[in-house]
Amino acid sequence: MKNFIYKLFVLAAASLIYTGCSTDDIDTYNGEENAIRFPGVGGTGADGELVDSSYSGYNAEDDIYYGSYSFMENPLDESTEYKLPLSIVGMTQDTDRKVNVKVLEEGTTAPQGSYEILESVIPADEREGYIRIKLANTSELTTTSYQLKVELLASEDFKLGPKEYLTAVLTWNNVLPKPTNTHLIRSYNMIVKGETSYISTSLNSYSTSAHLAIVDALGWDDWGDPTAHLIYNNAKYDNFYNYLPRYAALLSGELYKAYAKKLDEYLKAYEAEHGSPLLHDGGKLEGQPVEARQY
Repeated sequence: MKNFIYKLFVLAAASLIYTGCSTDDIDTYNGEENAIRFPGVGGTGADGELVDSSYSGYNAEDDIYYGSYSFMENPLDESTEYKLPLSIVGMTQDTDRKVNVKVLEEGTTAPQGSYEILESVIPADEREGYIRIKLANTSELTTTSYQLKVELLASEDFKLGPKEYLTAVLTWNNVLPKPTNTHLIRSYNMIVKGETSYISTSLNSYSTSAHLAIVDALGWDDWGDPTAHLIYNNAKYDNFYNYLPRYAALLSGELYKAYAKKLDEYLKAYEAEHGSPLLHDGGKLEGQPVEARQY
């Protein structure tokens, strides 16, 4: 029996030694080294100060930073430049530092020629940087959205930050800016029936057609107006986003139930007029009827 226990001890010790040696060469995140990442909830602003989570488009449900742009207010522009924000873990430096980035084919629907990554940099003496991307405005964008998915790579200047903050998705169209803030996404899910719960912050069930139905049914096109909707306007919190309120505005008196009912009436009227239901034009429910959430 003693001999058997001794053998078990030796095997366990050998296993620990092997495990320690086998992980020495794995390039993992080290908080003491300069590292690159996308902003997360409660990230830092341009001045290095901690900011409210509404600053960020980061979604903890899928570990992705979301950006969105619409040519809707400037439909004649042939292109625009968009900056996906970057953040560093570590020290500033007195010279610009290059950031490496990779376009992920899986998750990218934007065709070749509709975008161009111009530069990815952390400017000198800054803790924040950006990926500057040129976005083309095409006739297709009035009926569909383009999506670009990118991933950060290690470079001479930066190791990779925590794996939860290395991926971003940028969407653009000529219809509606896609909501990226979790406060807004939850409002959408409170009103539109989807795969997840009404308090979910997932974009899986989002589609532009359903969002347009919300805007049309509820008249939601002025939430970014500082004089509208009292304390619930988005002028301060969500970069003047007009087309959805923060979910706090819907919780009061359970207003989300009344709004969902109004959307349901709108969708039934739409089907009666057109002879067929309104369909989702994107997301996991693409091709399925848009439905209001039932309470």
